Amino acid sequence: MDPATASQLHSTSTPRTRLPGASSVYSIACRREASTRPSPSSTRRRMSSMRSAAALSLSRKSASGCCVVIICFRLRLGLWLCNGKLEAVDSPSYCVLRSVSCVGPFVNVQKVLILGVTASGKGRLGFDLARRLDGEILSIDSMKVYRRMDIGTAKPSAERRREVAYHLIDVVEPSESFSVAAFLERANRAVADILARGRPVIGVGGTALYIKALLYGLFDGPGSDETIRNELRQRAQAEGPARLHAELAAVDPAAADRINPNDIRRTIRAIEVYRLTGRPISSFQTQFDAGLAHRGDSSTENTSAFSVAKPTTDGWTLIGLRRDKAEESHRINARTRKMVESGLVDEVRALLAEDRPLSQQARAAIGYAEVIEHLAGRLTLDEALEQIKINTRRLAKGQRTWFKTFGNVHWLDVAGDESPEHVLSRAESLLFQTK
Repeated sequence: MDPATASQLHSTSTPRTRLPGASSVYSIACRREASTRPSPSSTRRRMSSMRSAAALSLSRKSASGCCVVIICFRLRLGLWLCNGKLEAVDSPSYCVLRSVSCVGPFVNVQKVLILGVTASGKGRLGFDLARRLDGEILSIDSMKVYRRMDIGTAKPSAERRREVAYHLIDVVEPSESFSVAAFLERANRAVADILARGRPVIGVGGTALYIKALLYGLFDGPGSDETIRNELRQRAQAEGPARLHAELAAVDPAAADRINPNDIRRTIRAIEVYRLTGRPISSFQTQFDAGLAHRGDSSTENTSAFSVAKPTTDGWTLIGLRRDKAEESHRINARTRKMVESGLVDEVRALLAEDRPLSQQARAAIGYAEVIEHLAGRLTLDEALEQIKINTRRLAKGQRTWFKTFGNVHWLDVAGDESPEHVLSRAESLLFQTK
């Protein structure tokens, strides 16, 4: 049987299989529901992709036998054939034919989370993966929730948003605050809705607090005290956020390392907790992390090119992108320049001219806080540009610290000259292989 014949998907009224032998590539035919039938051109593209994959599977058969997986596009049932044994598996909305090892479980790709520091390339990988899986993207970014804050938050282009559905982008006004609890409520609703429609969820983001809440629930710290908060807000306005952040660093250096100096809200919360309890907020978070470790979700480094990402206890499969620091810094600098060239200053000026003032969260966003200082005459444009780069690198450092607490992340080390297509291929291999 030639590879092209072996990979054909036939439109039949009932599922059909042919099992010519354990050493052959198996042909599986599955009926598509009329409501999910793709266009003829779309079908031809996917058939071509499957023929290529079939040829690849034939060339890579192992002596132990051939295991071929064919999962039909947007069907909720997949078939796993291993040495003549036919099994039903939970299927992602994906069309693939691949030769894989016959050992271990088929990885769950209904919920995939792509994480990484800022400018790591996670947005591109998430988009490419969503297109390939016919999935929808859940944005996990505390600043992309704000409308009209587009350039400085590196939102996906209008063209990308026409191709792939994005959730939790442009959901609140810049004058409003947005808490992690509000994010979690909306995120859980979005995930349930996407899965109910038979599509996989591709989470993409770098806001570690949001990711942690999505994976493990909310961290319950001590209560609040409005008297303390009002005093600290007034001090931040009178003395500037840097002075407040320095006070936090004196009592809780671990928290100060994680919190951006411009993030007044989180700085105030950390100082408030210390004043109320006499303990740094980082100690409460350490206890929370210890609870995760007890559950078996403590962080484990997994960098083997041939291993599989293990789902978390809530079913998320985590893939992390990681670059060396020199490449990371280069990408941050390039992105900052591009933002300014694309009109970041005009975007901030327009936001400041709106009737309702920006919330503290929106004003503290990297890129916006520095340009606000420039427009107020306290920084030149070049100084603001340099400060954006410095603060973004500081953010990346804090993200790396946070990500060390996440369990079951499969890290992909990405080279500077590695193409997005190759990164996608590596991610696919990770999702559709077993140990």
